[in-house]
Amino acid sequence: MATGNLIIDKASVDMNYLFKSLKIVESKNNIISRYDFVREMELYMNGRIVSSSDETEESRTQFNKTKLARYYGLLRTTKDDNGNQFIILTRRGKQICKIITENDDKSFTIDNINKLREIILYSILYDTFGRNNDGVETSNSDIEPPKILLKSVLKLGYIKSEELIYLIYSLNHQDYDTFDDAINHIIKLREEENQIFIQNKIEEFEKTNFVADNKLLSFFSKIKILYKDNEKRYYYEEEFINNYKNIIQQLDPVSKNVQLIIYGITGTGKSHFINNIILGNIVETKQVIRTIIHPDYSYSDFIGYIVPHTIDNKIVYDYQPGPFSLALKKAIENPKTNIYLVIEEINRGNISAIFGDTFQLLDRISDYKSLDHNKSKYKIENDEIYNYLKEALSENYLKRNYSSNKIYLPSNLNIICTMNTADQNRALLDTAFRRRFNNLIIKLNDNDTNSDYMKTLNLSVKEKIFDNKYDWIHFIKKINKFIDKCNKNYYTISEDKKLAPFFVNLDDVNNKNSFADKVIYYLKNDVFKYNNNVLKEDYSSIKKKFLNGYDILEEFEVDSNE
Repeated sequence: MATGNLIIDKASVDMNYLFKSLKIVESKNNIISRYDFVREMELYMNGRIVSSSDETEESRTQFNKTKLARYYGLLRTTKDDNGNQFIILTRRGKQICKIITENDDKSFTIDNINKLREIILYSILYDTFGRNNDGVETSNSDIEPPKILLKSVLKLGYIKSEELIYLIYSLNHQDYDTFDDAINHIIKLREEENQIFIQNKIEEFEKTNFVADNKLLSFFSKIKILYKDNEKRYYYEEEFINNYKNIIQQLDPVSKNVQLIIYGITGTGKSHFINNIILGNIVETKQVIRTIIHPDYSYSDFIGYIVPHTIDNKIVYDYQPGPFSLALKKAIENPKTNIYLVIEEINRGNISAIFGDTFQLLDRISDYKSLDHNKSKYKIENDEIYNYLKEALSENYLKRNYSSNKIYLPSNLNIICTMNTADQNRALLDTAFRRRFNNLIIKLNDNDTNSDYMKTLNLSVKEKIFDNKYDWIHFIKKINKFIDKCNKNYYTISEDKKLAPFFVNLDDVNNKNSFADKVIYYLKNDVFKYNNNVLKEDYSSIKKKFLNGYDILEEFEVDSNE
């Protein structure tokens, strides 16, 4: 529910300290003990170690330099079996380390400000800043201030400090049914030039200087704080809104679980998006349960099944939980931690049969005022899952969640699916299933040349496959251009047959033989299977010519030097 102890993170953290925190952990192979971190930060701040080995107020100050980084999922903390605390650099933190440079004067230069903004915006979109924000002090409210700030400015153009605090406070105390209702009330009060409501609503926030302390602003150079008549207000320039409107529009000011289908053609980077964007803050692999669907995948594979084995010459039957049951157990055991069930290639099997009765659990309670917000709207009776949980969980965990054998999904269980739209073996995904998920398309981008991985891939293709004539991106752009030409002049080749940057990996481009079997075979027997104007010979003949130095792009009426 929304009402509860709402924590607004206002730690005064200089951005240089935030970046230094990331660099310190990176320099220690992405993990460092809290003790060693404090010493490294002291050296950076003072040029010498000034605190003792004991946990003092001063040493806590050094550790608190990680607070904002943990808040945005750039760092995470963990403990070993002896209770010693460690700081770990997340995937998202590693992404930022690549685009910042430390200067001689201990300041930092951001090498790619647009990339930084994008990383932080995706953090705000997919991370939790309410009850499950592990790593820093947590609220027991579903209200998420960073999302309210961005969404408010998108809707209003600017928002005053008092208005922002009023919105956060009012939503947390359930004064409005929806965020839009609260925004409309702000608009009405502005029209009436009525600001008296502030004093009546937020007395405990009377001394809060939210504008000055909210370090979210520091991530965006296009966000300014304007001063007018001694009042402070947020103001976003039009350029910022235009560049990032698509992401900001997706923000929901109330905490939501991720229930998402990501689709696109082979090689567009769907799994990469999951691992680096959605799960960019994950360092504990136990938070993620993965499975991949195939045509023979069944309900038992997904939920669980009985396995017989022999003990002392007696046959004993044990329950082998499937990924769904494992994810459900982990979510119940770790109520303050987000658990992710990742289902790859969801359209390659009969998904309705695979989910079976658990299909009904996908409807979630959207009313943020409800105590059961984000949990399954409907429960099911499933003795198989219940008996497994009864055996696997302590009695306290079970009673806290299930008073009977009726099963539901807790609010911290997220489900992410991928769907390959070019897979010929795919089944049609039920509309009733898809409407219970948000849907995100990863579009083809054959201009991806900036990432370190793509630079390595391009170099390998150029040197090992095409004798330094052209690289992978050049090749796929020419093939895709030829497909467009076919669609204009001859017949229709589906858009999902085009080559995407991640269609191959480094192993595929290690030599001409593996490249031919992966790429040229696909072009011959799939993309241009019914086109008699290109790749006219059988595959073995084409491959032989290619291995002997034939320039395959000549088949596609493309000038290789273009």
